[in-house]
Amino acid sequence: MKVCVFLLLFLTPVLAASEPQIKHFFPDHPVLLGQPLFWIVEIRYPLWESYELKSASCSDLKISVAGRKLHEVAGEIRAVYRLAVIPTALKTSCAPSVMVSDEKGQTTVLNGKPLIVGTISGASASIKMPRMPAPVTQPKNYNVLLYAALILLGMLCAVLIAKRVYNNSPTQKFLRDLQKASLELQKDRLPIQVWRLLRSEMVWGFSAESYTPAQLQERGARDRRLLSIAVALRSLEAWRYSGSAGAWDKELVRKALEHAEIVLRTKAAFRKRRSA
Repeated sequence: MKVCVFLLLFLTPVLAASEPQIKHFFPDHPVLLGQPLFWIVEIRYPLWESYELKSASCSDLKISVAGRKLHEVAGEIRAVYRLAVIPTALKTSCAPSVMVSDEKGQTTVLNGKPLIVGTISGASASIKMPRMPAPVTQPKNYNVLLYAALILLGMLCAVLIAKRVYNNSPTQKFLRDLQKASLELQKDRLPIQVWRLLRSEMVWGFSAESYTPAQLQERGARDRRLLSIAVALRSLEAWRYSGSAGAWDKELVRKALEHAEIVLRTKAAFRKRRSA
């Protein structure tokens, strides 16, 4: 009898240690439809045993294992499960529950709290399909107006490009230089570039830099405009070498610049007609 009592006292701690220790934490905050709510379940059991965790069936809930961690603590296994509880309906008919089973078939049932499923808007418990957006109606002549606008835009771009190319041509640049020289002349200032402008190849049709004003006067004797330009050059040369006592003829230089502009425009118009 004493031996039986002694064996019973010896086996009692072992039997108590073989009992699994189960803890779980279930949050109670509301969740949206389709949003997971994480349920933490901790099981501690001896090393020589194994346990299985299964979820109870519920048509309004979907329970799956999102993660599991195993640790050995003081000769025991500590298993921590992270369960994802996802509501599939706005009103759940059952509370989430899981079953912990051992090798002998003994089962422990863990029950969670009923889920509070929050709605995005309104108090309706049924899921409704969103309304399809109404098609945008366009006027019948929409494409015509669009193509017309594109054509006008293309024409405007072409005109601007052509104008820029035309303004950057050598003839137009030379005409602008003549106009600037005329403005300086109106302020009683003799333009420095007046010799270059009146001897330009664009005015005479040949390189006139090496010719003297007298030679240019002979070459331009048949054209009164070129003759006027040569006379102005001869007058400027005489003034340059006369010293400080001489004075340049403003009216003669003004007419020479005016005639140079007319000659250049006439040649440009002739080349334009000839190319056409």
